[in-house]
Amino acid sequence: ALRRYNLHAAELNHAIATALAGKEVGTAIEGNRRFPIVVRLAPKGTLVKKGDVVVEFDRQQQLRVALDKQAEWRDLEEQIRKKVADQRSQEAQDDTSLKAAENAASVAKLDMLKNPMLPRIDAEKNSLALEGAEAKLAQLRVTVALKRKAAKADLQILEVRRDRAASALRHAE
Repeated sequence: ALRRYNLHAAELNHAIATALAGKEVGTAIEGNRRFPIVVRLAPKGTLVKKGDVVVEFDRQQQLRVALDKQAEWRDLEEQIRKKVADQRSQEAQDDTSLKAAENAASVAKLDMLKNPMLPRIDAEKNSLALEGAEAKLAQLRVTVALKRKAAKADLQILEVRRDRAASALRHAE
């Protein structure tokens, strides 16, 4: 029967396999992973109406990509929560350091009030201690402000990455 239509057994097997299981037409590469692209065509001679499926692609890759994007989004959400908690902890430590520096400056100012009654060398020590305490306090204020600005930028970077991941997730679904 195959000779009558000038067909070979391999061609017939190939046509049947494509019709039933689909055919691998290529490979999709995502990072280090490779996924086959399988296409299934509507049988030859099939009447097609609007809305009918003519070509069907393997959805496994799309599902894997969607799951990966969802995992990435969840990971970024957790990173943001952790970053916020870490920043709050750091702010508390910085506030404690600032308060200690303010107290040291206040003590040095109080010691300066004793200067008229102290020998000149002790008065000079008190003056130097006050200058040092005030310089340390000023430097600490600048450092804390810069650290908070950097922390805010770090958080914004994570939020942008999370928003991009959410957009990619919506697109993948």
